[in-house]
Amino acid sequence: MQTRALIRIAFVLLLSSVSLAVTLPDIAVPWHPFATFGYSANPASGLITAVDADAARRGLRAGERIDLTRLSLGDGRRRYATTSPLAPEGTLVVLPLVSGHAVSLRSHLFSRTLADNVSDVLQMLGFLFIVAVAAVLVLLRPAPATWAFFLFCASLGFVPAQLTKEYMPAPVLLAIGYLRIALTIAAQTALVSFALRFPLASPVGAGRFLERILIFGV
Repeated sequence: MQTRALIRIAFVLLLSSVSLAVTLPDIAVPWHPFATFGYSANPASGLITAVDADAARRGLRAGERIDLTRLSLGDGRRRYATTSPLAPEGTLVVLPLVSGHAVSLRSHLFSRTLADNVSDVLQMLGFLFIVAVAAVLVLLRPAPATWAFFLFCASLGFVPAQLTKEYMPAPVLLAIGYLRIALTIAAQTALVSFALRFPLASPVGAGRFLERILIFGV
């Protein structure tokens, strides 16, 4: 019994720590803004969907398309086209376009308002609170309902913070992305299970049947 308790504690602390480590760095954004190349793109097609004033001055236009065929998997520039257009301030990148020419972009600090900063801090504190509450609940009262609630809350953190995407290597970001997909699927099922079990300890009738279909189906 003691061994099971230790494993439970270790798992809860590990998943909570990873979840917070991936997302919580953005609490520092008001004092350490992230840097961007100034555009948004479709990661599958390379289509530029939006540009800021700096990217426009450097010759990039919405509607143009990054030539992904000229960016191999080992090309460090590929992450800026398919993963995230964020990099430490001052980073220079030359992106090839389908039109035949290339555009040189330099990462610059993203402009933020006071409202952006205040909402960011409140969001991060709220996330920290809900993960901490879910972790404490499952440690004090381990049960299917509290496990389901904890799994759902922890999964909310596997959306990499802007600062995480700015500094973390592309392979790590890719691994986090795959983990997030798997965890999100499990977490949505856990949320339904929690809803079926609250405030009862166990679902009955049609609720129990639905829960089993969801769990075994996933």
